Amino acid sequence: MRMAGTPPSGSGPGPLEMRLPFSWIETGRRLAAVSAVVGSQRALASLVEAVEGELEIIGSVRVRRGGAIYWEAIVDLGDADPKELESRLGSIDGVRSIEAREGPVRGLAVQPPGRVIESSGARAALMTSRAFRGFLLGMREFLGEEVGQTMSYYAGYYFGREAAREVREALGPDLPFQADLSMIRAEGYASSIEALRSPDGSRYRIEARDLFECEVLRGRRRGRTSHWFRGLLAGVLSVAEGGEWEVEEVECVNDGSDKCAFEARRRQPASDPQARRPGEDSTRAPLREARGIRTRGEGSGRTWRRAPLEFGPIDRLEVTSPEWAGKGLKGERPPLCMGLREVLPALMILTAAAWALLLIAIFVLAAVVLPIQVPGPRAVYVELQVAKAAAGAVILWAWIYSYLRLRDAVARLLLTPRRSASDRTPP
Repeated sequence: MRMAGTPPSGSGPGPLEMRLPFSWIETGRRLAAVSAVVGSQRALASLVEAVEGELEIIGSVRVRRGGAIYWEAIVDLGDADPKELESRLGSIDGVRSIEAREGPVRGLAVQPPGRVIESSGARAALMTSRAFRGFLLGMREFLGEEVGQTMSYYAGYYFGREAAREVREALGPDLPFQADLSMIRAEGYASSIEALRSPDGSRYRIEARDLFECEVLRGRRRGRTSHWFRGLLAGVLSVAEGGEWEVEEVECVNDGSDKCAFEARRRQPASDPQARRPGEDSTRAPLREARGIRTRGEGSGRTWRRAPLEFGPIDRLEVTSPEWAGKGLKGERPPLCMGLREVLPALMILTAAAWALLLIAIFVLAAVVLPIQVPGPRAVYVELQVAKAAAGAVILWAWIYSYLRLRDAVARLLLTPRRSASDRTPP
């Protein structure tokens, strides 16, 4: 996993790889997880020196808790025996306990249970490129390319917004945007992130190298692929700077560039009474931004605000021409709320008509199979058959009518999007 950082002088042109020793996969190697508790820094130095004298340490970390130091590492055992290794290392002065646990299969090492990970003062969970690639490509596969990109943007937007809110709750509301970028970089999303701010504070140019999202999509998607990170920046800016922001990727490594670059523009100035304050919910901006919608500059003449189309504010999703089984439903627009009260009457009529049809079918079958003598004149018998036929026709009509009503009601219920509580915020 590549973590943010600047390589020390003379270490080579690439980013410094920070290997976290919680689990490791490397085929063909006999890996093991080593966990030790020592009583002092001197004992830890002796332990590390002894391990390095025999084995290759792939990655290590230490944590001080109380009067003890906990040290964990992933090592390549080679031909060493784990039990003998524990015996030799456990004899070092100051080492209280040590365990060398070989992986369940060759090429895999995993630390024992009982640990949680924290980063930036909060609980954290690591996501490898394998899992993140599945997240990005899975949405595109299931929902389609365009909708999948929109979902990626939304996920990044709310990731960034909530993270920026929590950081400001801990450090204060005046934390600058540059601090957010530093934490994003330090958490492994890029090896370096640089930002340039316009004098009036309405625009940013942000350049990122070794961007996590684009690396996992390399070879699988071409063009500008940083939709998740684009949403992340928009979410952080909505809290750090206030208002609504439009973020566009202008360069991408998957489009031939050596870096990923973004231009962020404030959609509404912070002094605008309609603009949202830092931390306020904003539900319409992410959808417009995910669709790549830009508004025209009003009297500004700036070329970067040009757009072929203009869209009004999006308060809710609407189904303008609902269809069911290829046929249009009655009514120009489905109601915003469909519930059991709309469906229950048609369902009751449909059920009653179905039972009536079943009884008529039984009676007709019985009349055909069993010879039934009807007393009285022939005219009475004919009138009885006509009445039964009329009743059957009425019941059949009621059944068909109720079925159509129920079908339309269920179709509208399924096609009408639901509005959550966060979507009901006033403009």
